[in-house]
Order: sequence, then structure tokens, then C-alpha cells
Amino acid sequence: MIREDLSSVKHSTPKILAISVNSSNGSLVHAELICKLLKNFQKRHDVALYTFAEDMALGPGYYILSTGNKVFADCNSLLGGFGFGYQGVGLADFAKKMNIKPNFTSSGKDKLFLN
Repeated sequence: MIREDLSSVKHSTPKILAISVNSSNGSLVHAELICKLLKNFQKRHDVALYTFAEDMALGPGYYILSTGNKVFADCNSLLGGFGFGYQGVGLADFAKKMNIKPNFTSSGKDKLFLN
């Protein structure tokens, strides 16, 4: 959707690309794709990139917001980076009693500390 919207601008000569962000959640992968599209458009058309926070720019929305050359936010907008929460349910004792042995696959031993 964003790619198509940016493609429709090619017939004019924009001076500024203004992006409004209002997001409370999402995927960092998709946020990165959006940021790359915005930066590519900015370079191709030699325009400034202004980002505006609406009600909230949290997590991936905050990442997109930070892509701007100038960033604007209301003092009441919710802004925030990437938090992490974990709530375990204590299945280790249950697994031990039931003789369940977990198998893990990871690319490094340090990635299993929550298991």
C-alpha cells in the first residue's frame, strides 16, 4: 500500500514528504521495510522527510517516526521504544513431574535464557 502511494507521487516534484504515524503495535520487520521505502523515496526525489506522531507512536511506530529529518509530536502523544515483557507460567516443575524433556534449537546458548 505504501509503495503504491509513493509511486503515485512520481509525476510531481515534491519538496517534503510528510508521514503521519499512529501505531501502538506491529512488526519491526514491516517497520524496517517502510523505513527503507521512505528513505529510498527521499533520496530519489531529494526531499526532506518529516514525521508526525498522532495519538501514539509505540514500538515499530516509534522506529518509523525516528526516520524523519524532523520529528513532530504533541506533548500528549504517547511515544516509546521497544519494551519487552515476559510472564512465565512455571511449567518447569510440571514438565519434570511428567517426565517431559524440552528440545530447543537456537543459534546460540545465550538465546535460551528465558526457557
